[in-house]
Amino acid sequence: MKKLFLIIPIILLFFAGCTFTPAETIPIINDLEANTTALNVMHMTDVDPNDGTNLWDQDADESGIQHTIYITFDKYFASGVVSFTNFELTEENNAAGIEDETIEYQKEFNRVKIFATFDDDGAYMIRIMADNVVGENGDFLDGNGNGIEDGSPFDDILIEYTTGIGVTDNDYEHPKLWMFGPIWQEPTTSDFRLFFDKTMDSASVVNHVNLYNEDGSSVPNDTLISIDASHSTYIFLIDDVDDLSMFYVEIECENIVDSFGNVMVPYNEEYTTDEPENFVFWFMTEDNDPAEDDTPLHVNNVIVNPDYVEIFFDDTLDITTMTNSNIFVYYMSGGEAYYIPGDIILSDDTEGCLYSLVNYDKVSRELMIIVKKETKDDAGWMLDNNGNDIGGEEYDPNKWMFTDSDDYIEYQWY
Repeated sequence: MKKLFLIIPIILLFFAGCTFTPAETIPIINDLEANTTALNVMHMTDVDPNDGTNLWDQDADESGIQHTIYITFDKYFASGVVSFTNFELTEENNAAGIEDETIEYQKEFNRVKIFATFDDDGAYMIRIMADNVVGENGDFLDGNGNGIEDGSPFDDILIEYTTGIGVTDNDYEHPKLWMFGPIWQEPTTSDFRLFFDKTMDSASVVNHVNLYNEDGSSVPNDTLISIDASHSTYIFLIDDVDDLSMFYVEIECENIVDSFGNVMVPYNEEYTTDEPENFVFWFMTEDNDPAEDDTPLHVNNVIVNPDYVEIFFDDTLDITTMTNSNIFVYYMSGGEAYYIPGDIILSDDTEGCLYSLVNYDKVSRELMIIVKKETKDDAGWMLDNNGNDIGGEEYDPNKWMFTDSDDYIEYQWY
């Protein structure tokens, strides 16, 4: 059990003679959920016949398989977009051919019409090139549906067809890192793990995954110790690393490919080039001494009283971090947040604080309480609000499960 002896003076709240009403909203300084969704987004809404269909002959009087394909979108195209350069039609097995192909933009239906004569027993693909297919208002093609202009090849749309007994075993899907760990604290003698959604080229994975100390110096003991039978799960050894320390794993995405040579993308699919940036995740080691404090700070509860907001934590606090730089109270009105200036004092048990509402004129009954991730306990551990036992983290859209910052935000009616 921790022993803490502090003499805490009684801090008197200074009560102003009149209430304070902010004239305008004050920016909320937190690191949560930046909006990355673009506005001018274009999608394919329909394809007839469906992707993967075995095409049938629409004209029995002609040789080969005559068929018409319609591709519909939700935005109009810029001029010159519709061509076989941008809607690339190819045969996929080198044993079949395409003849008499034509392409037409039917603007009144907002669709592309493709006609061709296909050889029987073949496999074919239409690749819609995201880099070149642009709406008349500058709309970009969002082929992977993540709302971000990733461009080719990630936003390309691939539509495959067969004729007769034709088959295709081509794979154009980029492998995804769908899970990884540790993201919680773990014993010092452990491992880190990578989970992909496809069979990977193992050499590319092993040679392009690196372990580093917090200061960026390399940790050499990142030896591969296990690959599963599908070559999609990889476990690397972590041994003899420091207690109570931060480490990070860096994955060189552009150099890691699946068994078909497709480059990998991170879990959240927010990639913006065909050579994705390196992917990084952090973890912190525990202490082997069970008596050592290796747990970050958490907010247990918030109670709004008529004259103050009381915030309860799960550990004794670092007094120096109980400031207006780390703790904020706003009132909500018309969808906007308005800052309420207030003094802060420590609770008697030093595991909480009181935020004065003397400057609040009660124009709204909805409050927003923010505790910044830089708030610390007396052992120096920062606030952990996303539940992974690592405090002080920024918002990270790439992180599996825990995407939030460690900032604490709560709305309360009273």
